[in-house]
Amino acid sequence: MRPGSRLLAAVGMYHLANDGSLTVLPLLLPVIRAFVPMTYTQIGILTATGLIATLLMQLAVCQFAHRFSAAKALTLGMAVLALFSVMMAFVTSYASLLVFVIGMRLGAAAYHPLGVALVAHRFSGERIDMAMGVQSSAGDIGVFMAFVTTGLLGALLGWQSAFVLWGAICLAAALTGLGLGIASEERPRVGLGSEPSWSWTFRRVAPLIVPLTIGGAGYNIIVNYAPLMFGDAYGLGIGEYTAIIAMWVGVGAVFTLVFGRISTRFGRGRAIVTSYLLIIAAGFLVWFLTPLWAAVVAMLMLGAGLFMTYPALFSYVTELTGGKRSEKAFGIVFTAQLTGGFILSYVCGVVSDIYGIKTPFLILGIIALAALCFASYYLARLRPRPSP
Repeated sequence: MRPGSRLLAAVGMYHLANDGSLTVLPLLLPVIRAFVPMTYTQIGILTATGLIATLLMQLAVCQFAHRFSAAKALTLGMAVLALFSVMMAFVTSYASLLVFVIGMRLGAAAYHPLGVALVAHRFSGERIDMAMGVQSSAGDIGVFMAFVTTGLLGALLGWQSAFVLWGAICLAAALTGLGLGIASEERPRVGLGSEPSWSWTFRRVAPLIVPLTIGGAGYNIIVNYAPLMFGDAYGLGIGEYTAIIAMWVGVGAVFTLVFGRISTRFGRGRAIVTSYLLIIAAGFLVWFLTPLWAAVVAMLMLGAGLFMTYPALFSYVTELTGGKRSEKAFGIVFTAQLTGGFILSYVCGVVSDIYGIKTPFLILGIIALAALCFASYYLARLRPRPSP
């Protein structure tokens, strides 16, 4: 296997395990609520707290990334994620649930800034869209697998089995990354004095903060509230709603996998604008139409729309940082996404208690409209600048 392919395969495995394991809890919340009573507001607090834990740990990882091996940090993160995923099977109260969620989120803090930065180091030019699309689709495939396995295992062996399975997958991903020799793929460390500052990096990626924040909010709204909506508003069981939401992820995985071709043919800017139009239409479709088919169609539209924004924005970040070490750049990227995620997750929990469980999708449509206005004005015209 060629060096670049080996790195992409290893990073893809980390992404698959990372995102898949984090998806299991939102899918099982309707089931867990049967013996750990929670309001939508408490669910919002649970989600927001976990995202804040990831955000703080992620900033620490980015600050000291130049002092340690990214491969070792990714492996350690996977091990912590595996441990707390298994511990989730022993939840007995809201307090224990909160503690285990924080543990999982701390373990998950390493992947996004370090894994995506490794891809950005290795690939450049026209290949960056392909590489970012592949690593993004690996995470989407992990989420898809989580939907399939959680529904199946929940019906056959009980809800706890899904947490144990994904803990094992995280451990296997860590061992696979070591076996593929991902450490040998890291570029030599630059001197501490040449490390880009946070201020320089922020100025580079600042134009992308708005769409990044909205993108993170959109993903967390769907992952955390779609299972509750299909369970509470439509009365579907775990096997039924996991199958529907799995289609959302499956469509997203396909579009991210071929994003390089889409970008080459139509351009990143047009792809992002189209994505936000799809998200807006889907959000309002769920809110204004009551039949189940409308919600299913909306999930398919959200798959095509939301997931395409991620590789496009990551490619812009890579180009805007001009080949500099990009852990801090992607730290800012995912800080923006996590900030949007924890704020909107809490807000959606509160408004769901007041106005109903479909309200998060109305909020999703509104914030996508704001992103569309921004993208139409600026993002489609964005051009990378040369590094000093």
